[in-house]
Amino acid sequence: MRKFNVTGICVPNMHYMVDISEKIEKIFALVEDSNYFTFNRGRQYGKTTTLGRLKKRIAEESDYICVSISFQYSTEKIISDEEGFCQWLLRKIHRALLLEHKEEAKLWLEESITDFEKLDHFITERCKNKKIVLIVDDSDRVINNYLFVRLLDVLKSKYLKKSALKYYTFQSVIF
Repeated sequence: MRKFNVTGICVPNMHYMVDISEKIEKIFALVEDSNYFTFNRGRQYGKTTTLGRLKKRIAEESDYICVSISFQYSTEKIISDEEGFCQWLLRKIHRALLLEHKEEAKLWLEESITDFEKLDHFITERCKNKKIVLIVDDSDRVINNYLFVRLLDVLKSKYLKKSALKYYTFQSVIF
């Protein structure tokens, strides 16, 4: 029996839901166009549910690799220094890929990534000739963290280079 859910991700066979399939197709078009974008709404507006549906839609396309991570359980200790942040991020990506892309997951564990410059080059190499979509949920939990802002700088720089120079990076990044 279905019920109303106001405490987390909605599951169609368990919860009453609005049909968002048209919205998902519009968002998927942004992914196909290589856009980087954010979802910015208050609590309980369906952001996580929408991201989950988008992940399923991306997975329907065989040429895409979707990586969905969350900052929900991040702690200041984990993300308090540059090396720790880079390693934490790569472990999150690795774990997310293990579920559906085991061979790709093996490529994302690299202990020599100790700063954002190395992370930048590492992402370039891992994204070469691939359509990898990075979905990051609950980034609002670290929005004031200096290292998270540095990550945003790296991603912005990569996006601008990608557009201008045919530089390799994520197909799309969604926060």
